[in-house]
Amino acid sequence: YMTVDGRATFLIGSNQTGMMYYSPDENPRTWDRDFRSMSDNGYHILRILHFSPFAKGSYESGYRADPLDLLVRPEKLVRQMDAIVQLAQKHRVALFLTLHDWQPLALTEEELRAQADWDRFWAARYRGAPGIFFDVQNEPTVDVPDRPDIRALWNSFLKDRYGNDGALRAAWKKHPPEAAMPGVPLSAMTDEWDDCRSADRKRFEAEILNRWVKANVDGLKAGSPEAPVTVGFLQSMPNADKLLGTRYTDFSNMHFYGSIQSLAPQLKFIDRRFEGKGFSLGEFGARDAHTARNQGSTRVPVTECTDYFRSVAHYVT
Repeated sequence: YMTVDGRATFLIGSNQTGMMYYSPDENPRTWDRDFRSMSDNGYHILRILHFSPFAKGSYESGYRADPLDLLVRPEKLVRQMDAIVQLAQKHRVALFLTLHDWQPLALTEEELRAQADWDRFWAARYRGAPGIFFDVQNEPTVDVPDRPDIRALWNSFLKDRYGNDGALRAAWKKHPPEAAMPGVPLSAMTDEWDDCRSADRKRFEAEILNRWVKANVDGLKAGSPEAPVTVGFLQSMPNADKLLGTRYTDFSNMHFYGSIQSLAPQLKFIDRRFEGKGFSLGEFGARDAHTARNQGSTRVPVTECTDYFRSVAHYVT
């Protein structure tokens, strides 16, 4: 749900992958045809996934860009994006660009700066173009590696939360800390309902998530303060908290491959319009084809995909 030209508008679109940059069959003539077809059929958003693997000039199959690789912007990729932006605007199709994929979240300060500068570059380049949304990363998973810098953040989090070692020991009476702050180690979590230490570890994961989101949002806003930005979360919670992770985003976004019966409560859960944030549903449409691909099948279950797509579109409106 967005406001377009001053009117509340329901937008629907489709998803594309990095094949746009890789396949020799993809070129401006192809894109002009595709965007025209989208517009003719009422599709006005194209999400482009798998963008960052083409940083650093690599167009090799299977390459995944490291955060520091994002400091390089190949001329080929820039020219491809310029053409895509121009042709999308010609046909009144908004772009929803996923800035990077498959990268960890518990990054060093240097890596966060590299991601933020990548974000700033693309946002600034297309600042004057209407109809561009940004997705920081596709389906992020919070990682908490046992590194000195992450342990320092962990102990800073505990200090802010508890103030002193006595209060920390009192809260963690089930599994007390092995050392005083700032030397409390990271440890494995349990599924015990009264394990406050594990609960704090999950809260810390949300802090790591928001540290990463903020760095990327700040970089993007440095390039284009008005650019709408979100994170494309999975529908499940263990990988990353799709509710707490919206602190710095402009609107919520969740992918969904579940049952129609469970869709309504999931949408309600991510709806933050009372905070002034719009919400959207990301990947969802060709669920059965998606499942088939994950199982190594090339079968295209057209009827099942069409029925699911129509049902989801019906319920979200």
